[in-house]
Amino acid sequence: MRRRHLITLVLATATVATWFAIRPSNPTAKYFSEFETLKSNEEWHEIAQIGEETLDAQSLLPQDEAHIDAQLASTYFYLGDYSAAGQHARNCSDKAAASNEPRLVARGLYLLSAQSRALGDRATDPDFKAQYFEEAKELAHQAITLSDEIGDPCLLAKAYFNAGAAHGDAPGGDHVLAADFYAKAIALHHQLGQRDDLARTAIRLGKLLIIDQHLDDAAQLIAETEPLITRGRTQVHFLYLKAQLLQAQGKTPQSVQTALLALEQALELQMARDVERIQAWLNA
Repeated sequence: MRRRHLITLVLATATVATWFAIRPSNPTAKYFSEFETLKSNEEWHEIAQIGEETLDAQSLLPQDEAHIDAQLASTYFYLGDYSAAGQHARNCSDKAAASNEPRLVARGLYLLSAQSRALGDRATDPDFKAQYFEEAKELAHQAITLSDEIGDPCLLAKAYFNAGAAHGDAPGGDHVLAADFYAKAIALHHQLGQRDDLARTAIRLGKLLIIDQHLDDAAQLIAETEPLITRGRTQVHFLYLKAQLLQAQGKTPQSVQTALLALEQALELQMARDVERIQAWLNA
């Protein structure tokens, strides 16, 4: 009888030990175990919540903090909260430098570039606008240099994307240079099999083609991009771009219908900045 009890106790102890071994035992492990699923489902508010809770925990490794800050910076950009995005981008850059993590430093640089670009886009004073975009360009170029030195094609593609956006969105920006950066990013995303990132970059390039009145090229790019879209957020941006092309082609009713569909999806996904942008375009 005693032997049977002993065997039962040993088995129970082993089961508990196994359970603890596979169950995330700290906030950092829990966050990283849930992040990819939440990202795939585009549950940005949930990511922001658990990310902030994780950063509030004690005794996190600096590189883990920097990694979480980087992910939160991107998350807040998606949510349209540029202030929070910028704060986490700066935190990522500072903590990455302190922990000697060059990949995270590069990531922090292109995230800071994105924040400067967003601030420049919203600035009304021409001098401030120009200053923000110059910062965005410089930070993106630094990210390119570091990513190239590291030899990380994924980081380099992101840096090229942000450089293209910084040059393309700036008032009087160099669209030829921006298109070149986008083309380099697209080539790397294709090489890496990153369909959604490739689609996002192609949408950016399509915007330049429409602005510069290369409508046939834009139409071809849009047709090639549509099958690559895998996420709701990218679908909103694609529909908005398509609406702009239809408007440029003189197809106003189809343009408005497409923009309204983009607006409906943006509202559903709580894409606040995109809702503002599309509504402003419809009301113009």
